[in-house]
Amino acid sequence: MSRELRELIFRMVAENPTWGAPRIHGELRMLGFDISERTVSRWMRKAPGSPELAKRWVAFLDNHREAIAAMDFFTVPTLTLRRPALLLRHCTRQTADSPLQRHQASK
Repeated sequence: MSRELRELIFRMVAENPTWGAPRIHGELRMLGFDISERTVSRWMRKAPGSPELAKRWVAFLDNHREAIAAMDFFTVPTLTLRRPALLLRHCTRQTADSPLQRHQASK
């Protein structure tokens, strides 16, 4: 495969992060390149990562550090007659009209 085609795939991946291999393959076919979708997929994995994405994640984590640390989720495996295995998620805040509260109130 030519260097030009590899660079074009890398550029398309960088500029269109939501596009998958089928879309990029189709665009390359429309531009006249004869390449398989599987080859496009392989080269997409080798595309260099975006340093801008890492910067956005660091900014997000810095801005939400307190909220992330304040979450306290835990799971409780339970068994009901309606469902073979139900995994409930509990957190510190519960809504006033949750199915769990209605079930507990009916006991």
